[in-house]
Amino acid sequence: MKNQLLLLSLTSILLLGCSNTGSKLSTSTNAGANAGPKDWFCEEASGGWDCSQLTKLEIAQRTAEREREAEIKREKAAEELTLSDELATAAPTDKPPAQRALEIEASTPGYISLSYKPRTPTSLLDLPETFWAIQIMALQNQDTLNEFVVDKQLAGVSGAKVASKGKLFYVLLLGVYESRSIAEEAWKSRPQSITYLQPYYRSLGSLQSAIREGQNLQP
Repeated sequence: MKNQLLLLSLTSILLLGCSNTGSKLSTSTNAGANAGPKDWFCEEASGGWDCSQLTKLEIAQRTAEREREAEIKREKAAEELTLSDELATAAPTDKPPAQRALEIEASTPGYISLSYKPRTPTSLLDLPETFWAIQIMALQNQDTLNEFVVDKQLAGVSGAKVASKGKLFYVLLLGVYESRSIAEEAWKSRPQSITYLQPYYRSLGSLQSAIREGQNLQP
């Protein structure tokens, strides 16, 4: 399989990722945000996922917006759960909220829970070269790759635009992990819809080099 894609899951994601989905990222209204080097940043959106070149400031602003939206959803869910607990008739077999929260966490697919989650917004290019990514596909047509993500209902994936032999490719990443052994363990819990695919365990250093080369190529 040829060179394949960027992350940073990411729900988190990440990074990038490609985690990296649909609508184009809007550019910052702050004049300073348009200055300086740009990195590829991917995120999920309605209908799929998408990648754009943004400055580090724009990436931080976009990620902060996503985190705030997620925080609002968590607060709303917590309020609904509290209200539900107050209204429900407690039974001996009822599970406490803490236990239910742990069960929800345990139900998260391993390829997502095992993925690297930085404490602050971080570009793929700024992560350690010793990390590993699981690249599962590489296509020259981004729309076709987006359709694949939607058709297979892939959550938590990310993507990146890379160069390979002088040509641009859009690669799909299942996740970014701190070691190859963790990546291999994560692959075991991949979605059923892609069990037929073969993983390409790629060092992040290799992926970063391909991303930088892609920045110098025209679409």
